[in-house]
Amino acid sequence: MPWRVAGLAVRFVLAVTLLWGAFLTALSTFPAERELADFRRDLRAGRVETIVVVEGNDSLSSSSSGGSASVSSLTWTADSLIWRRLREPWNARYRVRELDTDLAAASFSGTLIRRPDGGGRGFWPAWPAEVPHRYGWFVQLAWITAFFVMLASRPRLANRWAWFWMFTVGQYGAPLFVLLEPRPIWSALDPVPPRVVQPVSGGAGCALALLLAYASGVLLWGIGAYVAGLTG
Repeated sequence: MPWRVAGLAVRFVLAVTLLWGAFLTALSTFPAERELADFRRDLRAGRVETIVVVEGNDSLSSSSSGGSASVSSLTWTADSLIWRRLREPWNARYRVRELDTDLAAASFSGTLIRRPDGGGRGFWPAWPAEVPHRYGWFVQLAWITAFFVMLASRPRLANRWAWFWMFTVGQYGAPLFVLLEPRPIWSALDPVPPRVVQPVSGGAGCALALLLAYASGVLLWGIGAYVAGLTG
């Protein structure tokens, strides 16, 4: 029994961490749009906690500003979980050099996340490494831990190939695995052995992964849109 309690504790920590990361990602994908003046006002007022900036360096910015990269996208948190996006920063000719000047003038001490412009997400899901929080790396660590636990275990509901597709193509298979395998987390200490089922095969798991990717995308988009509507 003690090892089962310890296993449940680990699963609980992994589940909370992964769901927390997915929730923060959802909030940051549907922010309300604001002007550059609004961003600078929040920055001077000390309301900004996290900034995510995507930097571009096109030919226009290189020729007109001596190679200074342009700000392709900028989002920030104002008052905890309320996310805002800079409206069309490329039309405002906002440069990374100007952003750095604004941060220094406001003595910004929050979290600044810089990302390159463009580039595909590849085969592996990008969201665990892109959680917009200073402790977002905990989510990446939790995802990697869940992935290796899956590879080393004998899942009950689906075989390892099926879970592999749901972890990768499905994007959000990791929290599902932690919640459901080898039995649902809410009945992990149940003394009754779990019911034996025919596990989902790798081929069916690949199809389920595509469905999971679509369904989770719609769900997270809905959460982000709902919260954005509440916060204006």
